[in-house]
Amino acid sequence: MHKDIIIVGAGHYGLMAAYFLKDKANVVVLEKSLQVGDSWRSRFDSMQLFTPSTMASLPGLPMALDAETRPTKDQMGDYLDRYVDHFQLPVYTNHLVSDIRYENGVYEVKTSNGQFTADKVIMANGDSANPIKPQWAHELDIPALHVRKYKNPVSVKGKRVLVASNGNSGAQIAAELSKYFDVTWAKNKKSKASLTVLGKNRFWWGNKLNKKEVLDSKENPIFYFDNIASKLKKVKIASSIESAKGNEVKFTNGTWDAFDFVIYSDGYSADFRMIQIEGFDANVDKIRAQQGKSNIPNLYFLGVPYQRLRFPFVTKNQEKDVLGLIEKIKG
Repeated sequence: MHKDIIIVGAGHYGLMAAYFLKDKANVVVLEKSLQVGDSWRSRFDSMQLFTPSTMASLPGLPMALDAETRPTKDQMGDYLDRYVDHFQLPVYTNHLVSDIRYENGVYEVKTSNGQFTADKVIMANGDSANPIKPQWAHELDIPALHVRKYKNPVSVKGKRVLVASNGNSGAQIAAELSKYFDVTWAKNKKSKASLTVLGKNRFWWGNKLNKKEVLDSKENPIFYFDNIASKLKKVKIASSIESAKGNEVKFTNGTWDAFDFVIYSDGYSADFRMIQIEGFDANVDKIRAQQGKSNIPNLYFLGVPYQRLRFPFVTKNQEKDVLGLIEKIKG
């Protein structure tokens, strides 16, 4: 089956690209999950977005939630599925892309449910396909899992729990677990910010006042909302981790401590292993510098962090990124 453009991944970026291209080209979106939105549904049970529904909605279809409501991860997953149905986007689920090759100006794309050819390929499979396991975690002989595999407190055992994460998910998980466990949160020093300013989401203010600094932040601060701040008062704060052995962890200040369970996050890496093209440069910094354009003809990327905009969580920013890339493709 030949297409003008194949889009790999039916997340925010992939669906927006399909929305803007569907009337201009013969497009197909290949999604590995059984249902659109499963990548959201698989996250920890209590997860909510930072952004209100008005800023999490994709172009052409507002979310069916109050304007200030922050969607849950399941609501986000269901919304993406509804978005596909509403616009009849050409999404093929259960199509895991395993091999992409480029011969004589044509892309050959192999999936778990068939093969395709295309003139152009847009990789929109995200930047968090591969959770990174820090080296020290390999030295533990106690249960340890990445934040992406954490679901709820029921999945945690023991009394003393270490959450080693610099991100917002780590803050939310540490706060949630503090009700049931003796929690230590190991992290680098990082700024924190209230998600609500004068009763409104800070991203609402950024959009209203057209203040880029309210929306954008290279610091990516820890956002405090609901009762996270009060819950974190019960959590012991520690410096980042230097090494580990058995059930003990050594912190960068030289102290050791023992734990029963560890939840960690050391970032993610993009998954470009399916691209089997001689000479392909998978360096993310170079892809970012080229604003999503690959060194291979007609191979493009969406969703690379800070590709065009410093703060990618707001859907309008993502939309600008998608439209910018489409202009490159047309050019």
